[in-house]
Order: sequence, then structure tokens, then C-alpha cells
Amino acid sequence: MVDASPMTALYLREPELRRGMELLFFAYRDFTQASDSVLAEYGFGHAHRRALYFIARIRV
Repeated sequence: MVDASPMTALYLREPELRRGMELLFFAYRDFTQASDSVLAEYGFGHAHRRALYFIARIRV
């Protein structure tokens, strides 16, 4: 059983937070790379992909 008192709270230090942010950045970049390359064929960019995402959500 884990003691949840404030004296034993778990936390991340600055290096761990920065590494996590880097990993999220690279994962997002890799995840969106395929769709960005398809949109580039039509002259659309990264911002267009975001706009299309939200427009598609409205239609559902």
C-alpha cells in the first residue's frame, strides 16, 4: 500500500520534466508527419491540418 501523505509525495525533477516534454514533442512530430506530407501535396500546412480536425469534429 502506498502512503499518500505529503511527506512521501512523488514528484519529477527538472531533468525528468524536460525529457518528458522532449519525448512528447518527438512523438507528436512523428505521429503527424504522415498527414502533413499528404496535406503538403495539396498545398496545405500544419495549421490547415488543425483546422480540418476541428471542422470535422463539428460535423459529427
